[in-house]
Amino acid sequence: MTGDVVFDEGKLRAFAAELRSTHNSEQLKAQLIDGLVGPDVFGPIEGGARAANGLRQTLTALLADLERIGVDTAELASNAIAAADQATSAARRTEAAARGGRDR
Repeated sequence: MTGDVVFDEGKLRAFAAELRSTHNSEQLKAQLIDGLVGPDVFGPIEGGARAANGLRQTLTALLADLERIGVDTAELASNAIAAADQATSAARRTEAAARGGRDR
């Protein structure tokens, strides 16, 4: 392991295409929003659930606006989900490299 961690564009595109073939547009958008604003995003603070719901509604409206101007939101969502998946994997590899290749 060299310690260099990079995104693999081919893998990203392949995973995004797989997501689009196995999920419909609504599922992809829901998964994207869930990834950005999970139910516990603000923790146990007072009003946190209300704030999370408001943010989810804003993101849903934004996706609807993007669709109105012709953006393929299923492609947008699948690419974002695939990038997040690769980023998580890259973070694990980076952490392992920082530990000299050792697992936790």
